[in-house]
Amino acid sequence: MIGITQVLINDDSDRTVTGVIVYDRDNGGTLVAPSGSAFPTTDLIPGEVFFRTDLMTLFRRDDGNTTWEASSATPTAHAPTHIEGGSDVIDGDRLEIDFTPVNYTQDASPGEVDATNQLTAHLKGIDDALTPVIFNDLVTLSNLDIDTVTNEYDLGAGANDDLFIRDTLSAVVATAGTYRLDYSYLWNHDSTNTDFIAQIKRDGTREYLHRQEPKDSGGAGPGGTDQVIPTSGFLLLTLTPATYSFVFSFGTSNDTNESTILRSDLMFYRVS
Repeated sequence: MIGITQVLINDDSDRTVTGVIVYDRDNGGTLVAPSGSAFPTTDLIPGEVFFRTDLMTLFRRDDGNTTWEASSATPTAHAPTHIEGGSDVIDGDRLEIDFTPVNYTQDASPGEVDATNQLTAHLKGIDDALTPVIFNDLVTLSNLDIDTVTNEYDLGAGANDDLFIRDTLSAVVATAGTYRLDYSYLWNHDSTNTDFIAQIKRDGTREYLHRQEPKDSGGAGPGGTDQVIPTSGFLLLTLTPATYSFVFSFGTSNDTNESTILRSDLMFYRVS
């Protein structure tokens, strides 16, 4: 239904119709006016309106009929209508996002979205990327005992090569993936010409071997030396579901010399 129709007429003798403004009440007061990408230059009258399609702006001819003035009407404040509880709530889940991420992948699986370029698809991708995995399936073992041994290293003898078994860590892997075994220990050796030896085996297979001549002449500390050397590192292992046994053992290259561990720590967890 048409609510108001205003006809603009040139007041010259020919009474030329130059424009029409129509307010369509059924469609929310739609304004219909002469329009184009350039202003008309003939038959201009004060007060007539023209909509510039290139500027998306409504202009009015000034009262002196010398220039076109942009409409300065201030829209009624209506922000509350677009937020929760309002009459015209904007669906924030579906806001279009042009950004292309590098460190996560958009996920359109939530029911609130239907495309990967929408806001909640980005948020779901971020949420997936932040899923904690660093300490999944965590198993730890700390040993503060001081062990001094003369077990001699023999490459071909027994499951642990005749070394003293310091720690055994058992880990149940439920999910196939990449796992990390962190190790650290404090040690010394009481000879300048023989070696301290330590190793880690996984179910009988050596994963780590440490053999070092510390170059210390001795002293009064545990193991006959004042020297205490920290050592640490990690192993990355690709594992399938099973129960794994990690054995940390140590000893000496000559059974007349002592090797000592003053503290040892093992930590096993899934990283991916």
